[in-house]
Amino acid sequence: MERDPRPVMQSRQNLFWCRNEPDCGYTNNVCGHYFQDLKEAQKLKKEYPDRFKFVQYERLSLHTEITVKEIWKFLHLKLRDETLAKVHKLTSAAAPPSNPYDTNRNTVSHTFYWRKTMSFEAVEKIQNACQQVLSMLGLRSFSTREELHNTTVSAFLPH
Repeated sequence: MERDPRPVMQSRQNLFWCRNEPDCGYTNNVCGHYFQDLKEAQKLKKEYPDRFKFVQYERLSLHTEITVKEIWKFLHLKLRDETLAKVHKLTSAAAPPSNPYDTNRNTVSHTFYWRKTMSFEAVEKIQNACQQVLSMLGLRSFSTREELHNTTVSAFLPH
């Protein structure tokens, strides 16, 4: 599973132990790791199409039930109603989590919250370092502050 590097880097800036760790808090290093991971994922998907599934966090959070069903089907597992109910409970919390490690959250509102809270300059810095990664993930680079904050502009590139 991979996530858009922009909110990942924003989140990591709030973790004191991560900020000055090269493999955790340095944008260029993180983007380099993302790129290598995505190249490896492409290779694994090609070599083992029935054994490797790539999941993108943003798509999972926006289309949770569909994506969970796809994952269970891929794994040849029977998806029980109780499991879907638990997933729904974990992903539709009414209030934002008070703890950054909390797994109960409203994933739809949380997924793109960074677009409201990050400065355009910070987003631009990450976009410049992660351009290939964003492209590989099918994500848009925002060219203006207005575009970034306008949530009617999709973060996904058109297919």
